[in-house]
Amino acid sequence: MPHRRTFAVTQDQDGFIWVNTPGAISRYDGYRFKTYNAPFLKFQKTTASFGSRQRQ
Repeated sequence: MPHRRTFAVTQDQDGFIWVNTPGAISRYDGYRFKTYNAPFLKFQKTTASFGSRQRQ
């Protein structure tokens, strides 16, 4: 993971674990993390949520 500080953690309907850290979001697939730079993610509190589209 890119940072030790974590703002939010959630699991999506596909089983991926998503972790929001300062300036990035990481996806854990059970084996490794894939990190996406996201400087627009600036959470001020530890209460945050992620959503995903439902499959059709």
